[in-house]
Amino acid sequence: MQIRELTEADLPALLELCQATLPYDAFTLPLLHRRVFDDPEPVPSYRLAAYTGSRLIGAVIGLRRAAEQPPAGGILLLVVAADMHRQGVATQLLDELEQRMRADGLHSISPGGNGPNFFWAGIDMRYTPTYCLLVERGYQLTDIRVNQKVDLRHRDWNTAVEETRLAEQGFTIRRLQADDRAAFSEYMRQHWSMNWHDEALIAYKNTPITAFVATHQDELCAFAAYNIEGFAGHFGPTGTNEAMRGHGLGRILFYKCMADMLAQGLERAEVVWVGPIPFYTKIADAIVHRAFWAMNKQL
Repeated sequence: MQIRELTEADLPALLELCQATLPYDAFTLPLLHRRVFDDPEPVPSYRLAAYTGSRLIGAVIGLRRAAEQPPAGGILLLVVAADMHRQGVATQLLDELEQRMRADGLHSISPGGNGPNFFWAGIDMRYTPTYCLLVERGYQLTDIRVNQKVDLRHRDWNTAVEETRLAEQGFTIRRLQADDRAAFSEYMRQHWSMNWHDEALIAYKNTPITAFVATHQDELCAFAAYNIEGFAGHFGPTGTNEAMRGHGLGRILFYKCMADMLAQGLERAEVVWVGPIPFYTKIADAIVHRAFWAMNKQL
């Protein structure tokens, strides 16, 4: 087995490997390219591929998050061919990745949830062998995170009546526009975390822009975005300024995103890394759909 840096030429083989071994997720070539090669802190030496001859049998994609104090490492993706399980492939890939991170001065590593770029909020509980491997390697459980599923076909997402009512109070609900970028960036910096700032601006990479905002007297006061993290149809992040809560802005912006996804032909959406589970159940009949182990290891 040879371990080398993964390149863009390896992506078709990586896509085939992911589609064959990670059945709960809808991988595509453009999505893989964005996640693997368009990270805001690219570290090519953390993208590792394992080959036997000309066959890709495994890969691990590591991340660096220098903004964290101290700087931390992450795992975007770990995948091994089904017929190569329990043959040391994942172990050797992780050994190499962790060694490189230590050499770069990183002090910890977390699989999943490494915003602003991740597939999953942690280790999907249905991928249990991965969890077991990480436990054996000294990774510690730190949290349980969940996604909620929304059926887009069985609800009316129209908000025209509510938008008219809000307009009388000085509110406007609209899609984020290209010329909003500077103001939106400043708004996110002032009111939300830098991680959410970076995530929300990813909406500009999509066509159409996959974010809606609320303004009050022309000042931004709430936002909601989708197709930022994870896979197609994933919703979040979203937030409403504390002083503007109670007007239903969060629900209306959520509905705008749901209507947008339905118009694009999607039948379901997934709210990622949910905080207020009852909120989404109440407004959208959302059910807990996926659960993840959040883990961390000191290097």
